[in-house]
Amino acid sequence: MTPQSYARRLCAGFLLLALGATIAAAQTGTPPAVTSDPLLREVASGASLVLAPTLEGDPVTATQWFRNGVAIDGATGVTLPLASVDAADAGYYTAVFTNAAGSTTVAVAAVEVDGVPVPPDTSASSYRLMEYFYPASEGAEWLYAGLDATTHTTVHTRVTLADLDRAVTCLTGRHSPQSYQVTTTALAGAYGSYAAGVFTPTKTWTDYMGASPTGLVMWGDDYTDGESVRLDGSYAFPGTMRLGQTAERTADYYEHGAFVCPVTAFFQLLSVDTVDTPAGRFHGSLHVRIVLQAPGNLRIWDEWWVAGLGKVRNQWIAGSGLRADSRLVSTTRPVAPTYRLADYFVRPITGSVFHSTGKSWNNSDSHTVSTITGTSVPITTYTGGTFPLTPGTPVTQLVMADQNVSSATDGTVQETWAEYITTASGLVYWGLDNPTEVGSVRFENGAALPVVMAVGETVVVPSKAYLNGLYVGTGSLTVRLLGVENCTVPAGTFANCLRLEFTVAIATNSQTYEMWLAPEVGCVRYLATAGGGDRERNLVTWAVPSAPAFSSQSTLESCPLNGTAQLSVMAVGTADLSFQWYRGSAGDVSTPVGTNSHLFTTPALTAWTRYWVRATNGVGSADSATMLVMPAGGTMTLADWVLLDPLPANQRGALNTPAGDGVTNRMKFALGVAPMGAATLSLPKPVVVAGTGSNRHLGLEFTRNLGAQGISLVLDVSSDLVNWGESAATLEPLAGTPGVGLQNVRLRQNLVLGADVRRFARLKVTAP
Repeated sequence: MTPQSYARRLCAGFLLLALGATIAAAQTGTPPAVTSDPLLREVASGASLVLAPTLEGDPVTATQWFRNGVAIDGATGVTLPLASVDAADAGYYTAVFTNAAGSTTVAVAAVEVDGVPVPPDTSASSYRLMEYFYPASEGAEWLYAGLDATTHTTVHTRVTLADLDRAVTCLTGRHSPQSYQVTTTALAGAYGSYAAGVFTPTKTWTDYMGASPTGLVMWGDDYTDGESVRLDGSYAFPGTMRLGQTAERTADYYEHGAFVCPVTAFFQLLSVDTVDTPAGRFHGSLHVRIVLQAPGNLRIWDEWWVAGLGKVRNQWIAGSGLRADSRLVSTTRPVAPTYRLADYFVRPITGSVFHSTGKSWNNSDSHTVSTITGTSVPITTYTGGTFPLTPGTPVTQLVMADQNVSSATDGTVQETWAEYITTASGLVYWGLDNPTEVGSVRFENGAALPVVMAVGETVVVPSKAYLNGLYVGTGSLTVRLLGVENCTVPAGTFANCLRLEFTVAIATNSQTYEMWLAPEVGCVRYLATAGGGDRERNLVTWAVPSAPAFSSQSTLESCPLNGTAQLSVMAVGTADLSFQWYRGSAGDVSTPVGTNSHLFTTPALTAWTRYWVRATNGVGSADSATMLVMPAGGTMTLADWVLLDPLPANQRGALNTPAGDGVTNRMKFALGVAPMGAATLSLPKPVVVAGTGSNRHLGLEFTRNLGAQGISLVLDVSSDLVNWGESAATLEPLAGTPGVGLQNVRLRQNLVLGADVRRFARLKVTAP
């Protein structure tokens, strides 16, 4: 392959390198944002120029312009006119625009006079290029549409992140190449056509790149036609760049294992622009120029990259009239799983104790005991304040307290501290106390951890910080989810632990540490990586108090009439259980009756009565089921009677027939038959009863429930078994003792037979 063909081939490589991990929607908020044309402005001496950025957001209320980081006197309008420019006017222009939503510093223009390049602006913000083009999600795809430089027809390009850790063979050593293995990211590229949602490739290739400590390294590519390009590893993109800054990289190029030539690439960050594409408008796009030079060949690329998204536009130039311009059409990526952090922190149960072992800050062996001392502990935080020495206004917060004691192997206490966190609606870190070091750190409104996170995600939570009651400036809590791993510690192996990195920063002091959090257990491993504190802790044992639960209890108890019954329950749970008994159905706390014991002796009873008990400890409480006490021969209600059998709630009504025999609960209640009991032998039997003289009467004989309350027994009569009506009758006791609380009776019609044409009778049970 000639140097010229290599430069042409590497063009495709650069097309792929500017990929990102997530799509960032165009800014739609109200703070000021510049949406105008590209920032590089080339003018001649003596010409006039007006910097007039197009702004989005709420109306601007104040403006201040800067040149090379220095405020321009009197430059406070939304536009900046420059009359008769000269070399002194060259430079980088930024502005601070303020509106009701706040202030935003934006780069507006790089002004170049008479073609003299603007020197780098050392006061400008730097941009970490990897954040703009490094992909991190396998399966993510980017689709571009552009004009082919030769045929002037539309060509589509598709790029897919195929593999994050593919091994390839690379070369070094120039004229005596030596091969070696590197682990790279593989990007599958394809030229083709896109129509009706379908992409048809016509030419494919694979590019390889890897991460270095400062940026990305281009390793080469493979084409389906068998060509293989490799670079020696010195071809690393710049790590960070400022507006106008240039960087040069030279790498040795190899084809099929043979050295071909050195290739030099020049990078320059031209501006931060707004780019319109078929996929939408993207603000804050880095406009980077890449000039690739091989012996006898030159190519120029202008590329626009969006943080977290990748390349949104690519324009390249080679020779006279040979141009191409490609813009983003769409981008997709697999949906990364998210993890709810609150599910991985220890459940906020007072009395939970965690024992850990490891190395302390002085590298000595150490044991740590962490105890949750309360779930509603008041602490004092602060609001307001003026940097650096004015105390804020104390505000009491109710938080969960975590008390920690770190001791050496001989039992000597090395350090004690308490940490405070809120878990009600999410995880909010409020600060800590360290009496050994007189350290009391507070965040004004707490530092709210993200509710859910995906692997690789980083969240920075700023908050005003107070140290020992004094305001010390803006602090922050940075949370990064490094991965989901199995973690083995002395307490065992915990699966699917979140590996989180935390950085707590206050003024000039910060600490960074990693934690492995097991679901519903909490931290099983801790590793400090910067800023002091314990170096390492590994979980040995842990104990979490359990809420009460009833393991056994009675639901039906009998006692003599005017006698007492002893009720009992068996409850499990962490010690120090207390019990409160109540009369009534479970959940009704209107009538407390009992003592602090799992046993309860009822008073003397003449009526069926319900009881239940609530068990409580420091974790929570549990309610028993309803217990029914039945004194022999005592009075009762239908609602109590239906508790004799375990019936569904919708089968406890007076007219329900849960046994399926057609006999209602109310009838069985009157006859003294359990709801699920057989009623055939207990149903009323028709009789003709002798009266005075030769008179006879129609009647029914049955056994009735003496204790049944709230019902009436009525004789219903009919002449045709269709039309029924109540008839006056007399309830007469009969001989015999059917059982405790029952009575043999006869319900006799008062009218004599013959005086009433109705000859059929049935028992009717009514309720007031």
